[in-house]
Amino acid sequence: MSKIMNNENIEKISVADFLKKYDEVESADDRKACIKEIMIDRYVPYSEKVVYINEILNTAHIKDGKVFWNHAKELILYMWTVLKLYTKLDVSDDFTKEYDQIMKRPGLDRMLTHQYIPSDGLLFRGLMYTKGEDFNQNMNNDYTQLTEAVSLGVLKGAEMVLDALEKVLPDLMNAAQMSMDIKDLEGITNAIQSGFKEA
Repeated sequence: MSKIMNNENIEKISVADFLKKYDEVESADDRKACIKEIMIDRYVPYSEKVVYINEILNTAHIKDGKVFWNHAKELILYMWTVLKLYTKLDVSDDFTKEYDQIMKRPGLDRMLTHQYIPSDGLLFRGLMYTKGEDFNQNMNNDYTQLTEAVSLGVLKGAEMVLDALEKVLPDLMNAAQMSMDIKDLEGITNAIQSGFKEA
């Protein structure tokens, strides 16, 4: 994932050890204390936040240079990044098993990534949402530009066909006079021309 993790001297705890401790406590207050104990109150500079978020969006939604929507992957990468930045949890690069273990405890994911997260984590969350919206809008704009370009190409092609028809039409009409009624040919020509103009 991202290359800029803060290299502070923080004693990490494995997700498995944290969950074992979390499961052993009985009251809601003890669970809250257990979670608060692993939180890191830090400020991540804006430029670093942007790098993390771009990495999440590009990793989740771009595959082989093409847009490939994968919101489930985005969700997992977001949680991985938040836990890496704002908790003492030693989350591994292969996060899916740890993710499953966290999700087995009702509400724990929300407590770790929203409810008890430091204020800068909430800023990260807001920026993630905003940049996600921008990412979606930019992809929609690219698609709109592509469809407009294709439509213009079709219209330009139709104009070229019409121009070519107009050049050969007199010869076609002369040749057709020998074999069919001229009014039939004019009707066909008018239908073709109006069809292209409407397109």
